[in-house]
Amino acid sequence: MDLASSSSQWPGWYRGVSKKFAQLRVPRILVVTDVDHLDRDLTVGQMTGAFGVEIVPSAGHCINEDAPGELAGIVASLAARLDWATRNC
Repeated sequence: MDLASSSSQWPGWYRGVSKKFAQLRVPRILVVTDVDHLDRDLTVGQMTGAFGVEIVPSAGHCINEDAPGELAGIVASLAARLDWATRNC
């Protein structure tokens, strides 16, 4: 597939996603490789404690492929804190 042929549509793919994520009313965690490029909505959410932020500096663009063990640990830790293991079985 020629990905470049869809490049005109790229700008709209993620428009508003950060704001929607920040406004969710469910437990959530943002997993990133650094916080240097967070937009305003994510920065404010991080600073106000609206959601947790975990940084995986050893990963690249695709965290689940670059650091699967570390990502699994982050998700497992969140599930344990929220007691998902016993409530959702």
